[in-house]
Amino acid sequence: MQENLQQQLLDRISAAFSKKSEAVEALCKLLNVSKDAIYRRLRGDTLLSPSEVALLAKHFRISLDELVLGGSDTFYFSLSAFSTPISSIDDYLLELHRNLSRLDNFRDTKVYYTSSEIPVFYYFLFPDLAIFKLYVWGRTVWAFDYLRQQPFALHLIPPHAVKLGQEILDLYFRLDTTELWSINIFDNTLNQIEHHFNSGVIAEAEQALMLCDRLDQLAVHLCAMAEAGRKFKPRQTPEQGSPFRLLHNDTLYTNNTILVDSPRAQMVFSTFGDPNYLTTTDPRICRFVDDWFKRLISKSVPMSAQAEHVRTAFFHHLKRKVEITRRRIEVRVQEIA
Repeated sequence: MQENLQQQLLDRISAAFSKKSEAVEALCKLLNVSKDAIYRRLRGDTLLSPSEVALLAKHFRISLDELVLGGSDTFYFSLSAFSTPISSIDDYLLELHRNLSRLDNFRDTKVYYTSSEIPVFYYFLFPDLAIFKLYVWGRTVWAFDYLRQQPFALHLIPPHAVKLGQEILDLYFRLDTTELWSINIFDNTLNQIEHHFNSGVIAEAEQALMLCDRLDQLAVHLCAMAEAGRKFKPRQTPEQGSPFRLLHNDTLYTNNTILVDSPRAQMVFSTFGDPNYLTTTDPRICRFVDDWFKRLISKSVPMSAQAEHVRTAFFHHLKRKVEITRRRIEVRVQEIA
């Protein structure tokens, strides 16, 4: 049993790296032993000590229960808020950056993403929107005192954070993604804009209307990406962009669920107390989510490439929602004038 546990544990760890040599380097550093000692453990010539098993399982977030019990209905997840407590905007962005950098090292990675809100990465296409979302999360979810005392302003999120957001966008845009969206994809952000304006947190009507403009521009650009079937930034051409397949499901309403699928490993991310998220590499959960995505995709309507009629209607509806919110804000301005 100990040899089988060791093999499963080390196989799971090796799968998290794009090359075996990288896994060996990481194990050498963590266990403070030579490469030869690591290879002996990988071959099973040397058994891991109980303390080494515990250290590896904890460091790589692997459930020993799952390895030992197998058929148990207990699964191991890590929560981003626990592994990386958010005490600043930088903490959140750096964790996103680290996760995407890990994926960037895997070859032939495909990402399946379903959401009832705009995937966070696309806000960085128009930095004003990203700044607003980070401000809202900082003020509400993370409860940063300095933001709770400040009305919304673009300068409250520092330039280096905006730059880091662009690096995150670049990393995401290198991935091959299949995304499933509902028609409510803009609703949360539109509600936040209107609520924060009505409550005085957005002090100037021009700021609220500017954010509506950015959402309108985002809708136009996302439609262009769907038509091209490629991810690309504004004022760029789509020819070199990574694949972007977009589908629509009228009945879909779910939290953000992401399946990362590569020849070496699978991983699932799921929001839990948005924008915090749960993560697992448990094969049973990954297989379950993989099957779930296949069923959803089979019942969804493609909007990329040749699906012009469906795509046009979908994004026209999004733009109409933006316009309705804009008009309500304008009416509110007239009421308080």
